[in-house]
Amino acid sequence: MKCDWEALLAVLTAMAIFFFLSVFVTARAHAETCMSMDVQPSHVLGNYDGDTFTVALGALGSAIIRVEGVDTPERNKKQPGWREAKEFTAAWLARGPFQLRTCFMMTLGRIVGSPSRDGITLSSALIAAGHVKPHP
Repeated sequence: MKCDWEALLAVLTAMAIFFFLSVFVTARAHAETCMSMDVQPSHVLGNYDGDTFTVALGALGSAIIRVEGVDTPERNKKQPGWREAKEFTAAWLARGPFQLRTCFMMTLGRIVGSPSRDGITLSSALIAAGHVKPHP
């Protein structure tokens, strides 16, 4: 599975245009635009904690991806378990190529995405391994 950087650049450019138009014209985007791409482990630049990682996007630079559907212990708050969640995610991302599905949603400057491999999402793997923060 090889990442087609030119196609990715075109899709991301179109998504950026759509985002700015939807924000400035309608003040709130109601349509959901999604895309999927194959990602090689060598394109993962690193992960900040268990639910945030960075991928290289060729000429576009890089993008910070926030894993959809989970909240792992926070590194910046030194919450118990953050290091284990970070290491789990780093190992999962390095294991081999994966599919990254992103819907055009942003949170704190990050693109919300759902990485998966062989039908198993990183979110479900984090949950199964017990790395997701409990909510009151």
